[in-house]
This record gives sequence, C-alpha cells and structure tokens, in this order.
Amino acid sequence: MTATVRLATSDADFAAVHALQAIMAEWDVAMSRLEGCPAQTVIAAYYGGDAAAIAAVYRSPGAGMLVAANAGRLVGCAAWSPLEAGVAELGKVFVLDSERSAGTGGSLVGEALDRMRADGYRTVRLETASFMHAAIRLYARHGFRHCPFFRPAIPGLAAITVPMERDL
Repeated sequence: MTATVRLATSDADFAAVHALQAIMAEWDVAMSRLEGCPAQTVIAAYYGGDAAAIAAVYRSPGAGMLVAANAGRLVGCAAWSPLEAGVAELGKVFVLDSERSAGTGGSLVGEALDRMRADGYRTVRLETASFMHAAIRLYARHGFRHCPFFRPAIPGLAAITVPMERDL
C-alpha cells in the first residue's frame, strides 16, 4: 500500500513526527560518531525540542510540515521554513525503512516543493550529511545540487555537512 501525504495539523501529528525524528536521531548520531563528530552537537543542532517546539516552528507563517501515513500509521515527514526572503529551507525529511522503496520520500519531497512554490518561494536550500547517500540521491532526483554553505557550518559538523539547493 502506498503512503498518503498530507499537511500535519494536529498535536498528535507533531507528536508522531517527534517520535519519527527520535528514530532518525539515533541513526544519525551513530553514523556521525563513526565520522568523529560529537553526538551532543548532532542532537543539539538537529534534534532538540519536543513535539510542541516542532509544531511552533512548522505552524508559523511560510512554514509547513507534511506527514506520510500508511494504514493509519505515520511513516514519514518533511518540512519547510523561511530561510531568507524568497528562500525556504527543506528539513526534517525522514521515512521509516519499511517505506523507503515505496516512493514515500519522493512523494514527501515533491509535495513539499509544490507547497513551497505555492507559498512564493523561489529557491530551496537544505543541509544533509555526507553519509546520507540515499537522501543525497533523492534530493538530486528532485533537482537539488551541491552549493556553498549558506550559513556558518556548525562547529564539529562541517566535515560531514552537505549543503544543497535548487530553484523552484
């Protein structure tokens, strides 16, 4: 069964996203450690905050959070927020392993791009990690290309940070 993508609206949606992000954080921390990056820095930079904090960011004007559901269970998410005038940042992209070969990630990213375009953004940027090979391939399929750092690299993570962007 293919997952359906929709806008996250309820507190329950954001609680489920927080749980998905905890799964991603565990993997991200383990992989980052293999690269010599400090776990606490990874957590603080990308996974701090509870469900209410996530909701506060992605319920803000110019921002949004999408969730993918399969058989009534949330299996993935993707979000965007304003970075600067005309530029959005794509983030919080994650899909459970069980859904990765079903096109769920592509559906999430494609829908997020459509919504950012509808919101009037002209450019989208993101940061991923060098060891997130599947994510880099997904973003490349959606037209993202490597770009210079668009903000100062997080100390201790610069060596593994891969900035990417695309026009809308």
